[in-house]
Amino acid sequence: MIRDNVLIGKNDVLFLYQGGQEQFNYLLGTKTVNKHSIENYKDNMISRVSYSEANSIKYLHIIFPSKPIIYNDCLPENFSSIYSLYLKYYKNDRFQDNVIYPYIELQNQSKKTFLKHDTHNNDYGYLMITNHIIKSLGYNICKIKYSIKNKQYLGDLATMLGGNPIDEEFMLPINKAKIFDNFDYIKGNTNNITLTFNKDAYYSKRVLIFGDSFIKGTLKFLSLYFKDILYCRSQFFHQDIIQNYQPDIVLSAQAERYLSHIRSDLDANNFLFTLYGDKKYYPDKYFLRAFKANIGFKHYPKDYIKWENSLTINFKFEYNMLKNMSINWDAFYTDNNLKNTLEDPIEYYIKNWRYEDLKINSIFSTKIYLQKHKDIRENEMNPLIHFYQYGLQEGRKAWD
Repeated sequence: MIRDNVLIGKNDVLFLYQGGQEQFNYLLGTKTVNKHSIENYKDNMISRVSYSEANSIKYLHIIFPSKPIIYNDCLPENFSSIYSLYLKYYKNDRFQDNVIYPYIELQNQSKKTFLKHDTHNNDYGYLMITNHIIKSLGYNICKIKYSIKNKQYLGDLATMLGGNPIDEEFMLPINKAKIFDNFDYIKGNTNNITLTFNKDAYYSKRVLIFGDSFIKGTLKFLSLYFKDILYCRSQFFHQDIIQNYQPDIVLSAQAERYLSHIRSDLDANNFLFTLYGDKKYYPDKYFLRAFKANIGFKHYPKDYIKWENSLTINFKFEYNMLKNMSINWDAFYTDNNLKNTLEDPIEYYIKNWRYEDLKINSIFSTKIYLQKHKDIRENEMNPLIHFYQYGLQEGRKAWD
């Protein structure tokens, strides 16, 4: 059954039917990819590989297999005879060392590798893809420690149907990476920029990523391996960003359905300045500091070093503050529905309070405290430190 551009498959698995890329028209072969698109792909790859080799940069392009290709057995019978766009139109032995299509890694798994009501992979799928990336780059795959969190999740396809959230399992790696993201300050995900920094990463390498939301899903795992990562949501290969960021590795990526139409890199826009001067764009100071320090890495290395040192100092300060406060951390993981974790709860809180509604002892909710108190939110203070240092005495509300 098809409703609101969503194909409802077996076992209530949802698929994007057409979308802007007319996904099933191409998968079923009722439409064919035009030669111009195939030529653009070929020319882009030749240029990207040549540029990367000339600048001693490792380069890899990742194509994320479409959900219908991997979950073919969940499709209705009249939709099951489909073909991979990559294998049918784009696979080229000339680029075999620079392109990965993790079809086998995602399909031959005992666990599901996609979210049931979403177009995207689940965390287990992203981990499999990350492992393939690491191996293809010539690095060792490391054993990742993580906790599991079950939470209600409303997928993009369920949203299109007006459906309800369902229970999904998420992996939370024990990861000291700091994340800086402008996502909350833009409309949709166009012009999204995300930076990660992990001083304890396995490799002290700088990675630059151009791609869509699928490759962004791997950042929680890639940031365990690489010290600095800059992700730009763009389909193009921006040489100006490469020159300023000075990466050791460049990754480009796209979901398979976007192979229906490939644009030339010659059509690229000035990505970094797209939002420059936009009065509605005002990301937080932490993102701006990270952005400026990393984009200026080549010409202003002292600014990067100063920023890097400040992150270490701030983390130690917040950790010591929380450690010396009268906070009972024993029930932290059960209170927040986190399972099988080995990570220090104080470290977990410092790294994740901006992204999760973390609760303490049934008296403090991070989300409620930030919602109720505009001054804390605008000054971007650690809400738990403020609550125990000032909020309790001032009678500030932190729990419903």
